[in-house]
Amino acid sequence: MLRRIRSPVAEVDGLGPQAGLPALHASATTPATTRLALAVVAVACAVLALWLAMHHPLSPPLAVAGVLLLAAAQARWPGLWLVALPALLPWLGLAPWSGWLLVEETDLAVLAVAAGGWLHWSLRPARQGLAGRGSRPMLGLGLLLLALWAVLVAVAAQRGVVDAGGWTFGWWQGYREPMNALRLAKPTLVVLLLLPLWCQLQHENQHAADLLTAGMTVSLAGTAMWCLWERAAFPGLLNAATDYRSTGPFWEAHVGGAALDVWLALTLPFALRQMSRARSPWALAAAGTAVLLGIYAALTTFSRIVYLALPVGVVLMLWLQAAQAPAAAGEGAAPAAHAGAAAPGWTSALALCAGVGALAHWLFPLAGYRGLLALLGNAWVLMLLLPRSANRPARAWAMVALAGVPAGLLVAAVALQFGKGAYWAYAVACVATTAWLLWLPQPLGQRRWLLASIGFVVQLACSVAVALHWGGPPAWPAAAAAAGCAMLAWLVLAQRQRSPWPASARWVGSTSLGLVLVAAAVSVFGAGDYMATRLGQTEADRAGRWQHWRDGLALVPNGTPWWLGSGLGRYADLYALHGRSDARPGDLRLVRVDDGAAMRLVAGNHLQGPGEWLRLSQRIGRPARGARTQNQERRAPPTGSRVCRVCVKNIRRSGNR
Repeated sequence: MLRRIRSPVAEVDGLGPQAGLPALHASATTPATTRLALAVVAVACAVLALWLAMHHPLSPPLAVAGVLLLAAAQARWPGLWLVALPALLPWLGLAPWSGWLLVEETDLAVLAVAAGGWLHWSLRPARQGLAGRGSRPMLGLGLLLLALWAVLVAVAAQRGVVDAGGWTFGWWQGYREPMNALRLAKPTLVVLLLLPLWCQLQHENQHAADLLTAGMTVSLAGTAMWCLWERAAFPGLLNAATDYRSTGPFWEAHVGGAALDVWLALTLPFALRQMSRARSPWALAAAGTAVLLGIYAALTTFSRIVYLALPVGVVLMLWLQAAQAPAAAGEGAAPAAHAGAAAPGWTSALALCAGVGALAHWLFPLAGYRGLLALLGNAWVLMLLLPRSANRPARAWAMVALAGVPAGLLVAAVALQFGKGAYWAYAVACVATTAWLLWLPQPLGQRRWLLASIGFVVQLACSVAVALHWGGPPAWPAAAAAAGCAMLAWLVLAQRQRSPWPASARWVGSTSLGLVLVAAAVSVFGAGDYMATRLGQTEADRAGRWQHWRDGLALVPNGTPWWLGSGLGRYADLYALHGRSDARPGDLRLVRVDDGAAMRLVAGNHLQGPGEWLRLSQRIGRPARGARTQNQERRAPPTGSRVCRVCVKNIRRSGNR
């Protein structure tokens, strides 16, 4: 989304003055007093990070070592945090193991990065940048808005602490206690700590946008890997009919919310940018894999907002790239010529995705995932073969028909006689044809093209066998139509003087992602009625959320709270104390008793079904075989019931009891 723009006075990695951001020019080096202030900030961040790490519930030595290592690395490589922080995010949420809600491992990482970054800035001061005259009003407005936001957050945090009964410190406080206000103020503090480091990297021309793009791409891949594990452990990787929505690594989802949804919508456009800027086949494949995994994770959220936000994010990215085309032309590119050459290819990509989507919609209910994968494989080989089939003589096409059609029918008929022979025959044909097209010497000679073409015909016949093996005779018409459409498109389009799409790896990779997205969407909406039911509940959900907003607004008392709010972190407590009696949630907190501490649990007033029980989970090691013993001490009258279970659990779902 962001490109480097050359200007007469400086070189900035990001959007330039044309986009409304300030231009920069060199000025004097950082004065000694400023360097001292920077060092003080670095030391303060380091001390706080080490103090928190020494109180880590799981392993203080490991936490301290991690803080020191990350701070030292950041001090050495100033742009490291743009990659490290996003990449580590999916792996640092240890609250289900540690029990910490107010302090997270991410906080330790942010403080370590701030310590190293500000220390680097103080010891090796770079040349500062000042806003040009034309951009100073915009810069001043931005700083004013940031200062106003910080003041409002500080006021809200102070009001939240006071409303919760005054400041008290506790490592194990929860959502309805005073320190929850500080928890919600942390994002603003993080911005204030890291935004100057970002600006400094921009001033030093450290390719900040590219580094952030790489970090967000790695983070998307890590988040999607969590979702893959979650789906495999609970409903199954390809199960789109069960009432199960992925939550990923975000422990905050135990009380609902859309942390995974927001993160996927934020990171996927960065991964697409990384893919579009890849300069080698391996880099393109890595970025494409991250995008593919991210699409899978997004689809398994079954979130209507995600399904809307992802296309909006992609369109925004494309618009930003198009808006910066003049800057690219200034660097020596020829965007007009490129646009004219690329338009037919992308038009064909959209047409191919639409055609495959229509066939998949027909084929999937009859042939399942196996038939859908065979359809994708046929489209993949067609994308590779068609650009290499232009201007072939009629004699060559006749040889393909005479050899390929009988061979395909024979291989398909024999494969159907052996269990899963259809799958193996299709796999061998697809891999062999792809090898002829990609890995053998290029360009294809007549003999190699004949072998690849015959292999494609055999592959098409085997795709019909795959559908017949899984779906039986009812799958025959759809499978035959899909194979026939691929054959017809190949024969007709190959007669043109110029291929409708290029043979470039970038086009093939991007279009392949589009095809996978189309197929995944078909499977989500076609594997069951779960997503269709969710779409049908949109109006009811809207009405329920609107009523919830009205209930929340009714909790705000007259007077000052109408202008300044009741304070950060106070909504849960106000809703429980003053909301509708039949919808009050439960509560749990660690309280002091005579001989130490005890966990106090208070059930809510709502319907107490299995899905609404108040649960307290604790991660334990895998129990040994045989009997299991659990000890509980109850300090309350026997007016309720307790249930203890040992199960496989991730955030909100349990299984394999």
